[in-house]
Amino acid sequence: MSKRKKQKQNTEEEGPQILGRFSGNLKMGLVGISSCGKSLTYDVLSRKQVAKEEKQDLNMKKKKENQFEARCLLQDPRHDFLTNLYQPKKTTPTYLLVQDFDSFGENSSGFDNSMLTAIQSVDGFFHVVRAFSSRTIHHPLGSVDPVRDMEIVESELIQRDIQGIIKKIASLEKQLRNIKDLKKNEDLQMLKVFKQYLEEKNLPIRQGKWSNKEIFFLNTLALFSSKPVVYLVNISVKDFKRKGNKHLRKIMEWVKKRTNEPIIPFCPIYEDELFYATEEEKEKEGFKTVIPKIISTGFTRLNLITYFTVGKDEVKSWKCRKGSNAPQAAGVIHTSIEKTFIAAEVFHYNDIFELGSEQKVRKAGKFRREGKKYIVKDGDCIEFINNKTSTTKKKK
Repeated sequence: MSKRKKQKQNTEEEGPQILGRFSGNLKMGLVGISSCGKSLTYDVLSRKQVAKEEKQDLNMKKKKENQFEARCLLQDPRHDFLTNLYQPKKTTPTYLLVQDFDSFGENSSGFDNSMLTAIQSVDGFFHVVRAFSSRTIHHPLGSVDPVRDMEIVESELIQRDIQGIIKKIASLEKQLRNIKDLKKNEDLQMLKVFKQYLEEKNLPIRQGKWSNKEIFFLNTLALFSSKPVVYLVNISVKDFKRKGNKHLRKIMEWVKKRTNEPIIPFCPIYEDELFYATEEEKEKEGFKTVIPKIISTGFTRLNLITYFTVGKDEVKSWKCRKGSNAPQAAGVIHTSIEKTFIAAEVFHYNDIFELGSEQKVRKAGKFRREGKKYIVKDGDCIEFINNKTSTTKKKK
């Protein structure tokens, strides 16, 4: 069965769909105009798991020239509770993958083709927006104007989508001159609808209202403007401490008018200072980080959820796409478990948090056995059963 037919079959069974790749291995990418503070943003995001005495690059993997990837710890009090409850030999939290690339070109020259190829591999964007002034860090356009900068980046991505769609339309029209193909003709008509939307509305594809059939097709195109965005507004230390910035109102108005996506004001310089501050200094200055909020917001925007495998050997958090059925969630652990799936024994975190032990959860009838069509929920604690062996076996 082809990938697209399989996707169609799964979607018809599971109802309304969402834009984006159906995978647990989704990534956020950092984008922004030159001098926006993107590199320092990546630094403070990527080193949250690295001990101070270790080199910063231990938590970063260089993918290609000017392209990096980091595993950013997702702080989850549910994982902490389960670890304290089971007292396992090992505990493994989950993380958000974040990639960094070159900034948008000097003098708004845009992304080059190699950079477009790189950012196409991610599933969502942290758009770093400069809202601070500096005598030493010069803006490539001569002035600080966050709304202008956001428009430049978004317009570039929309135009690239239009160019890509035009090429696909030309290719399909050429093919259909000699053959009659109902499926290709349907694709052609949808491409024309997407092109018209982008040109006339000048809004990202993700903002449109699309049918399931259109979403299936859009997910094969991986358009830049179909990817979700979190706006990280880079403000000065002074503004961050006083919780105010003169540009924020206009930024919020622009985003609300277009996509109404999350906006997080933050200061990477402040976060950098916080990382190296002692506990005494943090308490004295009232330091409070927003890095966990940034990571959890990116996680949510990618439509990722967390489920847990628990026991005396290990408590582990796993991530999967919202809407995943039990075999698909099992496949995150190992593809062989998905292929040989029999059932899933499930209880929810809320039940064990309320009742205090797995034994009490079982006694209260909250422990259940689910089949292949079960849609995994955020906070599920699962033991997968396959025809070879019981996986993530809990030791009593």
